[in-house]
Amino acid sequence: MSSLRREVLHDTSLGMSGVFRPLQKGARGKLDVETKWGKAALRWRGPDQLGIGDQSLLFAVLEEAGEQLLLARDKAVATSADALWPLLAHQNDVFVADTVRITTTFSRLAIGSGWNDGGSSIERVRAGLRRMTETTVWVRIQTDNGEFLEGSSRLLGWQLSEGLMIVLLVNWRLGQALRGSQYSKISLHERYSLDGEIAQSLHALFSCKVNYASAWACHLDKLQVHIWGNAAEGGNLRARRSRMRKALEAIGKLHGWGVSFTANVARITRGTIRTKFGQSSNTPRRSVVSVTAEHCENLESSQRASSTEQKVRYDEFVPCVDVSKLFAKN
Repeated sequence: MSSLRREVLHDTSLGMSGVFRPLQKGARGKLDVETKWGKAALRWRGPDQLGIGDQSLLFAVLEEAGEQLLLARDKAVATSADALWPLLAHQNDVFVADTVRITTTFSRLAIGSGWNDGGSSIERVRAGLRRMTETTVWVRIQTDNGEFLEGSSRLLGWQLSEGLMIVLLVNWRLGQALRGSQYSKISLHERYSLDGEIAQSLHALFSCKVNYASAWACHLDKLQVHIWGNAAEGGNLRARRSRMRKALEAIGKLHGWGVSFTANVARITRGTIRTKFGQSSNTPRRSVVSVTAEHCENLESSQRASSTEQKVRYDEFVPCVDVSKLFAKN
């Protein structure tokens, strides 16, 4: 993996759907997360919930995939004729009949995940790959004539190859993002400079949610549902707020990011914000200001953030398109 360029192209819908969450020690519950994305309904199901460590492992896979696409694009693309294609267990309609193929090792994935390459880390990679290969992604799309197309495939498929190498195929949505179709950029340099799963979880979300040169605000009580998958009350809620504030403050110290608070509302900025007075700033402001920001209410994935001046909204988690590729070099 490159020591200079540590960023991955990620499927925006997966990045905003709360599939990966901080988990308590002990037995994992079942995974069942559903979201609406434009005209598509997406559902992730599996026998085991996916944790933030699994998310780190997925990012290591995507980082390897991005580098192999740059080095030998033809070898890194697998079609339905590939011998490994059945690993993804496609059922019903296949919306895109090709994806990305990666050849790597357990050690490289362990190091790419921010771990060492010792025996416990290798076992952690094996367990994470198993969980993600057992995760099925269901997609249901309504066509313009009112009909529904439905299909599914595994999140990952992998098998051992010669010389302790492993070969992986990624879900077709991940494969599309890796090749520049509706993606979000995740900086792994930033991710691994953050301590704790809460900060890493929020950073991954904001990297998909907040476009460059824009801002987004959300109440901490809504943000907790995305992180943990449920709402806490009383003392547990206060503890969560404290942990979220600490994580948000750490993200706000990253270059190019800003975080400010008004009561229990956090406002996240990314890059330079343009105000209606023509000024540029990424410094904290009051909770409601006129900025060039995402207007998330009723915004489908086929739409872009408006270039008109709009007020920051404290919205629910609803799909917003990441258009960072319009503002930054790949």
